[in-house]
Amino acid sequence: GGTDADEGIAIKFQGYDGSNFRNMAQISVLANDAVGSSDSDGNIIFSTTTSGGTALSEKMRITESGKVSIYSGGNNASTAANAYADNLVIRGSNDGDGSGITIFSETDEFGTLYFGDGGTGNQAYRGYVQYSHAADTLQLGAAGGTKLFIGSGSVGFGTTEPGLVNGT
Repeated sequence: GGTDADEGIAIKFQGYDGSNFRNMAQISVLANDAVGSSDSDGNIIFSTTTSGGTALSEKMRITESGKVSIYSGGNNASTAANAYADNLVIRGSNDGDGSGITIFSETDEFGTLYFGDGGTGNQAYRGYVQYSHAADTLQLGAAGGTKLFIGSGSVGFGTTEPGLVNGT
């Protein structure tokens, strides 16, 4: 564990270079405020070292409210996010390469991001972004159905048959 009053337990992963143990990664628990008899909210912090380095730097944090921040540099990414979209935040390293998320799926599969408001029927996918690798098509959905369909050189609004507008 740490010596700070707000630090809980830490699990440190180290490698031996033949003469010294060197930091590789760490999982630690850090209190948000002073720990009290009825208040001990905390964060779980995942840290790693860079290639050629031994200094640990934070790469992921799970807050006491369940929010997850993943980043490769800078300050805690969730502090810079909009309050309506801060449950999972990805932040780049400020090196000019930007940030991103990749959904990898096989050539005969879909890659999908769903926006749901329930667990049954189309409540699980009220809105969506879906890419079909087999058909090379992109669909944007709202209200549980496809509203924009982009295929090979064609676009369909309110239909999955490009060339038709609103099914007519």
